[in-house]
Amino acid sequence: MRNFFGYVRAAFFYHWNLLALAASSSLAILSGQPGTFLPLVAAGELIYLAVLASNPRYQKAVDALELRSDGGQLSRPMATTAGQILGEIHERDRRNYGQLLALCREWQRTESGDGLGLLQPQLENLNRLLWIYLKLLYSKKTLETFFRTTSAQEIDASIAAANHKLAELHTKTGDSPALQKQRESLTDTIQTLDRRKENYRKAKENEEFILVEIDRLRAKIAAIAESGISHQDPHSLSDEIDVVSSSVTQTEQTMSDLQYLTGLSFSEELIPALLDQKSAEGMG
Repeated sequence: MRNFFGYVRAAFFYHWNLLALAASSSLAILSGQPGTFLPLVAAGELIYLAVLASNPRYQKAVDALELRSDGGQLSRPMATTAGQILGEIHERDRRNYGQLLALCREWQRTESGDGLGLLQPQLENLNRLLWIYLKLLYSKKTLETFFRTTSAQEIDASIAAANHKLAELHTKTGDSPALQKQRESLTDTIQTLDRRKENYRKAKENEEFILVEIDRLRAKIAAIAESGISHQDPHSLSDEIDVVSSSVTQTEQTMSDLQYLTGLSFSEELIPALLDQKSAEGMG
């Protein structure tokens, strides 16, 4: 993690803050009483920086941004819609998803042909399961890219090199501003590398779970849809969908833990209507 002053620096150089600071300073000067208003502008800026830099959510956002742009982490825009995700994942995964979606639509057509139609809770839960499955496929692709560009050995070597340089600086006598800046820079570098190493470890731990969960969820959704097509008891199917939907809580938590890599958000998320024909045509 950055130290407090690192978060202050990030908050100060945020482009909207610089724009607001320049505008308020200009207004203070143009007021004809800069001696009165400029100190107020400075005081307001200090309060803003102190409050924002202390905010845990802001700190996490800064850390995530730094990780994506540092040392082989993903820096390109992240996929945020079903259409974007489909364009990113492997062709085989895209086919598997398409087959699963077709099964669910066939069940939907079967129920509609019988004059019943899927119940709204069934539709909502199926959409949620399909959406989680799609994001699992994207998480797998992102992890594969991450492990191609980052290695534990490279991170360890960088940590060792930075620690060696820092140790050399500590042997030098005196405490000049230049030496102090070098020490602070190296300390911040080591902290960033340690965080990268921890994230690498977590990604490795979660990789196998992601792969297993992809297969499990695909099998569950397919089984539910096939049972629906064969006119199994709708009440038992609703119960089965509810059970499977409840079982993916850990899956969502795992993908949430990987948000620093995938960019996939889980807060106040609007689940796309994947079973809606018009929505699907727009994705293609």
